[in-house]
Amino acid sequence: MIKTTEDPIVHKVMEPFNLSHSEAFRSLESEAVRLKSQGLMGLQSESDRLKRWVLNGPAGWRFDFSKQLMDEAAWDRLQSFAMEAGWESARSKQFSGERINATEDRAVLHMALRGAASDEFKVDGDDVMPAVVATREAMLAFVDRVRSGEYAAADGERFTHVVNIGIGGSDLGPVMVHEALAPMRRQGRVLLIGVGGLGQYAIRYLRLLTDAKVIALDVAEDKRSRALEFGADEAIGPDEDIAPCDLIIDFIGSDTTLATAAGTVARKGMIIVVGLGGGQTTFGLGKVPPEARFMTSFWGTRQQMDDLLDLARREPSIMPSVETLPLTDAQHAHNRLREG
Repeated sequence: MIKTTEDPIVHKVMEPFNLSHSEAFRSLESEAVRLKSQGLMGLQSESDRLKRWVLNGPAGWRFDFSKQLMDEAAWDRLQSFAMEAGWESARSKQFSGERINATEDRAVLHMALRGAASDEFKVDGDDVMPAVVATREAMLAFVDRVRSGEYAAADGERFTHVVNIGIGGSDLGPVMVHEALAPMRRQGRVLLIGVGGLGQYAIRYLRLLTDAKVIALDVAEDKRSRALEFGADEAIGPDEDIAPCDLIIDFIGSDTTLATAAGTVARKGMIIVVGLGGGQTTFGLGKVPPEARFMTSFWGTRQQMDDLLDLARREPSIMPSVETLPLTDAQHAHNRLREG
């Protein structure tokens, strides 16, 4: 591009930092060489390494540097390098809305895009959060229209593919989201094996949070009927044929149910074993469809527990009816639980 006198003036608010002229960077490079030769196993012998290098931040964030090539000397060099590069000043300029993107002469407020409506981020004295919130709401409304089929393709059918044009973060972000949510996309099929207590919760969550087709599998007819009441699309017995499913959650975990899961999972699908049935199955190349994944789940993080409680408060419909019994009937209640 040829710059003319009519082009807008670019505000230069940050000086470029030349690594080749940085003494702190050369010192940091020497530390990297030293640590690489020492190796991570050598660093693990440090006393109180976990206490020193596992940092707990705000909002449940946890930063674990204990498995990185890092020690006190390298940390000091890293801080010196950051100070020489002027990162504190750059951070302040970014958060205050200064135009640190010299190429496009604009502010860089990525944090505002993820902020709450009550946050205050300004550019040229103007609060940008109202526009950010309005744009996010418009995006969500558009996505809901696409997923519901209200906003359709030229032939009147639902959209089935997204062509993302972009590189770097513009591409990697959508790819990550697509891969993470693939088992629960609208066309996806979810099989729940064992729809007693936990399985019934799963039906509620899937109905509330996804548009997947939910299939309940159980040996008991009354539980299959209950599953349909809770919103399952289908309820089948163990002898019925099942088409491949993108996500399978096994709440039993026996040899039989694991074999069913391994034989039903779709290509790129996932099996999650929650039940404590102690079963085993063969899982490997040639035994299941390509790129299928297998994992267990017994608990969650503190943040996930908080999110679950918040969801229960916002959506009381996910909570099942509770039968209250006197303490004198405790043994009777245990017997009923044991009998299913």
